[in-house]
Amino acid sequence: MKKTILLFLLLIPFLLVGCSCDKKPEDKEFTFTFELYDEKALIVKETITYNEGDNLLEILKSKYNLVYSEGIQKINNLALSEKNYFLITLNGEEKTDFSFMLKEGDLLKIEYLEDEIIEVNYNVSFREVDETEILALEVKENDKITAPTVANKDGYNFKGFYLDKEGVTLFDFASNVTSNLVIYLVYEEISQIETIDINVEFPTLSLRKMTPPENKTNGLIVLEPADAKIETYSLRVSDTTKLRSFIFTDPQDGLRKVHVECLDYGEAEVTITINGITKTYEFTLYPRKEEEVPFEEWAEMSFEEQEAMRLDRERREREAEVNEVTRLKTWFEEHIPANTTESFELINGTNVESVYIIWHSNHKGVIYPKVVDGVYTAQVTQITYDVVVNLTLTINSSSGSEELTKAITIPKGFDLRPLPQRPLIFAYVPTWGYEGIRQEDVAKIDVFNLCFAYVTNGMFTVSTIESLLPTIMPLREVGKRVVMSVQDGGKNGPPLIPGFSAAVSTAEGRTTIVNQMVQAVIEYDFDGIDLDWEGPGFSFSSNPSSPNDIQNFYLFVKELRAAMDDSPRKDLLLTAACAMSYPNNYSLDRLQNEFDYIHIMTYDGGSSTTTSHCSALLPGPGAAWSAQRGLNNFIATGFPRNKLTIGSAFYGKRYLNVSSTGDGLGVSVAQAASTMTYKNLRKEYWTNLSDETYIYTSQETKTSWYYNKDTGVWIGFESPWAVAEKAKWAKAQGLGGIMFWEYNQDYNGELLAAMYNNFR
Repeated sequence: MKKTILLFLLLIPFLLVGCSCDKKPEDKEFTFTFELYDEKALIVKETITYNEGDNLLEILKSKYNLVYSEGIQKINNLALSEKNYFLITLNGEEKTDFSFMLKEGDLLKIEYLEDEIIEVNYNVSFREVDETEILALEVKENDKITAPTVANKDGYNFKGFYLDKEGVTLFDFASNVTSNLVIYLVYEEISQIETIDINVEFPTLSLRKMTPPENKTNGLIVLEPADAKIETYSLRVSDTTKLRSFIFTDPQDGLRKVHVECLDYGEAEVTITINGITKTYEFTLYPRKEEEVPFEEWAEMSFEEQEAMRLDRERREREAEVNEVTRLKTWFEEHIPANTTESFELINGTNVESVYIIWHSNHKGVIYPKVVDGVYTAQVTQITYDVVVNLTLTINSSSGSEELTKAITIPKGFDLRPLPQRPLIFAYVPTWGYEGIRQEDVAKIDVFNLCFAYVTNGMFTVSTIESLLPTIMPLREVGKRVVMSVQDGGKNGPPLIPGFSAAVSTAEGRTTIVNQMVQAVIEYDFDGIDLDWEGPGFSFSSNPSSPNDIQNFYLFVKELRAAMDDSPRKDLLLTAACAMSYPNNYSLDRLQNEFDYIHIMTYDGGSSTTTSHCSALLPGPGAAWSAQRGLNNFIATGFPRNKLTIGSAFYGKRYLNVSSTGDGLGVSVAQAASTMTYKNLRKEYWTNLSDETYIYTSQETKTSWYYNKDTGVWIGFESPWAVAEKAKWAKAQGLGGIMFWEYNQDYNGELLAAMYNNFR
């Protein structure tokens, strides 16, 4: 058998000899015999024709799939392993590589042989310092040895096992034996220093039955003074059925310790006497964890043990709950800043099922807790004045509820720029469907109307738009205005829900709503209020109304404007979204000075059961209502043209089962039209903007629609062309601006771009 050294020689790098060039006429041709053996027998024997110019390695690679790199790695599916090697012989002579020349009749043999493993043993001797041998061992290389039992010697303490007689280098029993060793048992004489006190430092006095490592502990024996020696010792266990204990010398560090092991649950004491001083340690012994016991074993346990496990589980759950609440409190105190200008991370959730948390900010316009990129975050938005925000963490557990509150100072972030002295573009932005404001759209919009705060049951609430604030309020730093849009939250029922009509029907009610609105504007640092009451004296959305609404609306707006003017902000906008068919219900002839802008909702002017234009610009076929007609109605009230805007619809009306040989306009249908966003229209129907196969336009009404005769789908909507026409017309009319409903319904900013490019 070949020794291990041969495998090493096979791996020595070498210079390959041979030539891969074509056979030359003068090359001599002859044959040699090749034999290949696996571990047991000959598996290949072949006579090979060979030319002097041939490359032997290439022949073996081609014929027998030789893999060669610093020795043979593989040949004919025999692969090099840790226990095998390849022996190469030429005519019986061993070769370390293929750098030899062949001649006629040579025998080349490759054998796949099992390597010989040489077992190495070492002698380990345990001796007294006087060289008296206590124990002799023969140990295999890299094995570990176990410390032998040490005899007690009167007047001496055993110090440990050392590699020198002086007791300097301690032997590590966790190490592998790699040489012959002499290990000395070193004792030290007991000094007669009087022991004043003793203590055993146990890592824990709580153990658990049959649950390693929770069932054992080792306590370090500490004497006072520290240089006192253990002269006498004894140990007693109060209940040996529950505890096992003994004193030992730790071979790892040579220190005297007390080992305690739990055998059963309950309580037991260990009494230790050292140098005449006695100390008792009481151990609490817990049963196995209920959740770790297999059902079959659980069924065979006594009721007492099952009950003990249940009580232990409940104790652990209470303890985990208390620890978790403590952890949350500590985290809150250490991580919530007293002042900041940057958003910061919040703890999200707990590690204990019975504990849950709730974050609350009393000013979500400045600090808004929400998940951002998968991280629960307190989003911080600076406003135009210094503000102190209370951030509260509510911790709920089975023990009750606790609130932790910290006042956080957020300094003023910027001064608001003046509005541009030109017609403005107003965007309505609802919470539903909101995915943020595209960066490229910011420059195209002057005022963002956030939708909606509500008036419901005689009260005003702004909490419904707080989710928009973290992404939209920072736009004010670049000169944008953010306005709170307030909608009628009432419904005719059932059940009946009072809204705007009831809330402003009395002087007391009007004052309440006015104060709440203005307080919200100042607190959240909004730039104004947009009233979206649809509407005083009538209802488009099943909102309760009354003939008295018209006068009450007038009184309400007068009081609201006065309160806004008396507030710390002198630049607040007051606007209203008004139905184009009811101009006289808004008392605009008497409120010219109160309103900054009136937004005429020049859309929803079509028929629900006849294909028609929802948002026509000019009158004509299929356009019962138009922006022109609506504008003329409002101009007739005497309200200034430069404070009026018209609206563009970023949605359409879809009719189904429309049968027509023409363009489908003016066809009656059985099913009422449904609303479709421009975004969905582009995704589902008009997927290629340059393909106008099903797109129709009217130069007369400046409208567009989609009609597919095969499917019977007819959709009236504002295309980029129609929006551009409306924007150019509004600009030519000298209006105060143009607005649209709504931002989330656009598709890649196409309609907004058409509006901006033709209105500016």
